[in-house]
This record gives sequence, structure tokens and C-alpha cells, in this order.
Amino acid sequence: MFLSKDIILQTSKFLSFRTSFKHVCYMQKCNYNRLNMILYKLLLPPNCCKVLSCDFHTSALKLVRKDLQPTAKELQPRENYFKQIEVKNKESFLKIIDAYNTQDKIKRGHIEFIYAALKYLEEFDVIDDPDVYKKLMDVFPKGKMIPQNLIQAEFFHFARHQECALVLLDDMEYRGICPDREMGDIIMAAFGKSSHVFKKYARMLYWMPKLKNINPYPLPDPLPADIRELARLALKKMCVDKRTKIEEYDAAELEDSKDKTWIMSAQSPVQQKLIDEHPEEKPVYVEGPFLVWLKRISMTYFILRADPKKYPNIEIDDDDVSNLSLFMFGEPKPTYLTVKPSTVHEQEDGIIMGICCTGTSSKDSLLSWIRFLRNVNPKLDSIPVLFTIRSSPGSVVALNVGQKLNEDAD
Repeated sequence: MFLSKDIILQTSKFLSFRTSFKHVCYMQKCNYNRLNMILYKLLLPPNCCKVLSCDFHTSALKLVRKDLQPTAKELQPRENYFKQIEVKNKESFLKIIDAYNTQDKIKRGHIEFIYAALKYLEEFDVIDDPDVYKKLMDVFPKGKMIPQNLIQAEFFHFARHQECALVLLDDMEYRGICPDREMGDIIMAAFGKSSHVFKKYARMLYWMPKLKNINPYPLPDPLPADIRELARLALKKMCVDKRTKIEEYDAAELEDSKDKTWIMSAQSPVQQKLIDEHPEEKPVYVEGPFLVWLKRISMTYFILRADPKKYPNIEIDDDDVSNLSLFMFGEPKPTYLTVKPSTVHEQEDGIIMGICCTGTSSKDSLLSWIRFLRNVNPKLDSIPVLFTIRSSPGSVVALNVGQKLNEDAD
């Protein structure tokens, strides 16, 4: 392989710099193999990579973020701690952590243990418990992973351990769990104040209390378990009109109803007035289902919609001076520009006349909803109502039923 004179000089400078850098790392107690990769990429000429690649430590070249996490094969022995438990709750989860700390005092495989524990948080119903996250952070050994100088602090000292702790803090941030001072003391004892883990903790401690109440539609914490209360919260979240009334109906009160389920309806006096003003020859549509999210719970809802109103597009030339109106001399003001202001329910894609959530999200339950609306909106008796309903997002189609119908038809 032919190398030019400039490349040879640059390579020799790099090797001499790397030798001196190795002595500096030795004096400062740094990990030379870890920093070798950075010098390899920044200071070495591109044409010399193949020549000097054998001179570098192979493990340092693989030190990237995606390779810091353990594989499924490495996690399997640690997952046995959680698979063998029959009663899965917070008490048993904390006992598993205590048992691991007492059995393995040398702290071998604690990274794999923490990753395995994070996989079983939801199964043990402790995914939103801050005490569990603090207990997992306390598994890290204390003292030996604290950076001793600036180079260790900046170049990801004990990279796999810090990556594991960052994943744990990311899970807390995703769940909306703000760390407290006790969590900070645990991080200080394990990684030190100059680590990336402590910087992540400091950012969370600064921003999460500020953004906690930024949601304009606050929800109770925890959310109620009753599906009807969740439907009421969803309708209250979507209805902008403060005069909206949310009423609950029971389809069993109707004689012809097939689905004996509950119906939660939301409608304001303005929407009732829009129904009264709606022409009888134009239909209204029942559309849905649509999804609305309450934290991590989704609810389906349906709307009663009419076609949008079309207003005339009047173009006026402001520079036209041929016919100026003199209002100060008693001439009447033009009336062709006066347009009735639209309400918040009149959107560009349609007029929303009502919203509802039902227990079954079926067509029969929506038909019962329209029947209940006719009690407060008598004009719905003379307006055609069309159902344009898609399949429910959570519906399941049984294939054997379709095969049986085809056999009967044959």
C-alpha cells in the first residue's frame, strides 16, 4: 500500500502524540483503551486506518451506545429472580432486590439485574412507584465509579453502568415520576457529582416540577377505575364550550334497544340551537369511532356532525375610488359585508352538534343516543340521520364465523 509523504508525517505525529497521551492517562488514572477510540477517529488520517488498525484495542472500537446494553442471553439468568415468584406485588419485588443484595455482595451482574427488573415493573404493578426506582438505583456499588479527574468525567467513566442508570432515569421521566433528594444522594454515592447520571438527575429535578402542571386539561391522579367516570372526563376534556352539559343515559330505558348499556352524552345550548336552525332537507351524520387519550388510557367517542356552512367569498378592491361612500353625510352603510359570527362548534370540516361515549360503541347504542337526543332536540325527528361508522379500533373479527357463513350459503 503506497502512502504519501504527508500521510507518513501525520501518522508519525499521531503515534508520538498517542505515546505521550498514554503516559498522561497513566498518571491521571484514566482508561487509555476507552480514549484510544476517540484519538483513532479524530487525529488519524483516513488512508492509514487499515495500516494501524491492528495496533488499537479491539474492544474500544465497539464502545458505542447500542452495545452498552446487555443481550437477551445475558438477561436470562437474572430474569429467573422474577419468574419464580407467584404473588407479584410491591412487597415481593422489594424482597427480590434485597435478596440479590445479600447474596451477591461483590455486585457481579448488577447491570443485567437492573435491566431485568425494569422489564418486570409492569407485571409486578410497581411501574409508577418511586420507591422501587430508588431501590434499583441503590443496587449500584458505591465509591469505585466516581470520576477522579476531568477526563474521566467527560469521557463516560464506567460507560455501561452510567448507561444503565440513564435508562432507569429515562423510565422515570417517561412515567412522570420526579426524583427527590434521596435519589440524588444515591446517585452521588454511586457515580459522583461530575457524572452524566447526576447531570440527568439535575435536569429532571429542574424541569419536571415546572412542567408538571402545564397541561391545560388536568386529570386526577390516579385516574378513576370506573369506565363511566373516564368517559365523563374525556368529554369534559374535549368540550370547549363551558355551558356544555354532560348527561348519562341508560339504554335499558328504551323498549326497542338491543344493547342495554350506558351512554354518556355532551351537548351545549348553542349546539341545540344549531340543530333547530339546521334545514330539514340536509342530513346530519353520526361519525366515529375516534380516539381520545387520558394519560395512557384511550377512550372511543362519536360525534353528531353536519356539513359546514358556505359563506360567500366577497372580494373588494381597496384601491377602487370610483364609488366612495360618504357615511358622514348620511349615506347608509353597506350591508353585504355583515356576516353572522360563527360559534366554536362551527369548524371548517363540519358543525359539531353533539359528542357521546357508549359502553359498547355499537350502532345500536348510537341509535339509542339519537333517540335520547330527540327529547331535547325535537327537530331531529324531521332531519335525516346517517350513520357513517367505521369498525371499532378494538374490535376482533372471528374468522371461523365467516367460514361457517360461506358453508351455509353453499
